[in-house]
This record gives sequence, C-alpha cells and structure tokens, in this order.
Amino acid sequence: MKDVRRKDTRKAIRYPTRRRYSDPIDQSSCRVAVVGAAGVGKSALTVQFICGRFLSEYDPTLEDTYTKDVPVNGREIKVHVLDTAGNDGDESLSLAQERQLRSNDAFIIVYSETDRQSFEAARHIHSNIVRCCTDRGIQNVPIALVGNKTDLPQCRQVNATEGEELAQDLGHRCRFFRTSAAQSHVEIDAAVQYLVKERIDAYLCPKKRPDKKHACPTRLKRSISLQEFGLKRIQKSIFRFIPGLS
Repeated sequence: MKDVRRKDTRKAIRYPTRRRYSDPIDQSSCRVAVVGAAGVGKSALTVQFICGRFLSEYDPTLEDTYTKDVPVNGREIKVHVLDTAGNDGDESLSLAQERQLRSNDAFIIVYSETDRQSFEAARHIHSNIVRCCTDRGIQNVPIALVGNKTDLPQCRQVNATEGEELAQDLGHRCRFFRTSAAQSHVEIDAAVQYLVKERIDAYLCPKKRPDKKHACPTRLKRSISLQEFGLKRIQKSIFRFIPGLS
C-alpha cells in the first residue's frame, strides 16, 4: 500500500522584529539633532557644516533636515542633521519637541557666548534630552556642547572655562567645543565627528564576550561555598561513626 500522507501547507508566520542598534541597516547612518535657545546660531552652524559657508540672514527655523556623508574610521557614514526651532529649556515639551528628541542618536546643544540666558538654558535642554532618551531605554547618549559666536569678544558674557565646567557636569560623554559659524566649519566638523564615533562605539560595535578561561566571580564564590558545605558534611559523618573524636 502506498504511504499517503497529507503535506503540511501551512506557512510559518514571521513576526516583525524590533530594530536594534546592532542591525546592519543602522551601521551606515547617524541622526544628529542641533538644539538650543533661539538666536544662538543653530541654522548658521548647520549650513556651515553642510555647505561650508555662512548665511548672515535667514528665516526662523521650524524644522529642517540635511544629509551629508562623513568619513569615519575609513568608511562613509550618512549623517542626518536636524535643525530644530528655538528651545528655551522648558520642562513642558510639546509633542513635536519630544518626537525630535526621541528620534535622534546624538545631540549638539548650542549656546551663544554673547547670551548668558542661552547658556543657562543649555542645562535644562540637556535634562530634557536625558529624560526622553531614558524613555527609549538609552543611557549616556553622546552630546556635544558648542559655544558659538567666539568672534565677538567685545560682547562675550560666557567664557570658555564656564563651558568646560558645564560639559563636565553634564556627563563623561559630553564634550565641549568653541566655534564661530561666521568664520570656520572646522570645530563643528570635529563635533559631528566626535558624535558619530561615540555613537558607533556605543551602539553599533558588538560587545566583546568575556573570556571563558576567566570564571565569573559569582560562580567562583558559589563553588567555594559548595566545597565548604561538602567538607562540613564529611566532618559530621566522621564524628558520628568514630567515637572519641567529638
């Protein structure tokens, strides 16, 4: 008799998987948001980074995104720069502002050295970034603190030492840069390079597994305790069956 069996025609259901930072699709791009108070030169810095030129007049920014290929560690990384509207560091953020903070991988916090109020707002903006990134499950997001308008020493209200101290207070993954959007793009290029490298090292590179030769301290402690337990049982049995030892 022929072996008649029904073929299983059911197809395996593939459920959508959550995209992680280690996925190959993320290894060639990085999203950087430029945030800060109004009038600090966010748009001027963004255009200087993208085009290498200075715009003296521009309309107040609502939200613009630019893309540029940046060479990092011998390969091209597509950097998406989001130029945001002015943010004075208010604790109550709008839905659009929260979406901006949660959808980016790194941040450039800009303040003007000629405006102390924008410098004070930088700390509150950092707190909002940390809160939004913590909701995404991300700790220690890379941040560049940029003091702009260094070409106006006669109007300076914030010196370089105060910027360095603020960057140290904001965490070990926050680096301080001083630049002038009206003169050069060297420092803003360095800031973006730093953010992309930090992002790649933190989220894209696979973590090294511990060497199997080195045992885990908790396992060593557990094995030692088991050995002591076994010796105690042997001692009890000897005391029980050999008179005169107890």
